[in-house]
Amino acid sequence: MYRWFQSRALPTRDTEGRITGWYMLLTDIDDRKRAEDALRLNEHDLRLIVDSIPGFVSTANAVGEVELVTASLGIFRQDD
Repeated sequence: MYRWFQSRALPTRDTEGRITGWYMLLTDIDDRKRAEDALRLNEHDLRLIVDSIPGFVSTANAVGEVELVTASLGIFRQDD
């Protein structure tokens, strides 16, 4: 079993600029990575469902801008 960690490190230097040690921060990001994987899988499953509908489906964001329009003839995505 493994866990995802993000690591960041900065050297400590003496007055002449030589590295004398390191400060390191390890952040456990395992829950975030697992949530991202689950979201990606859910989005994939939803895409399969939407693509199998033999009709018109559209989605819009919170301000009403169209994000996706799909029809039995094909798919149109509006990218920024």
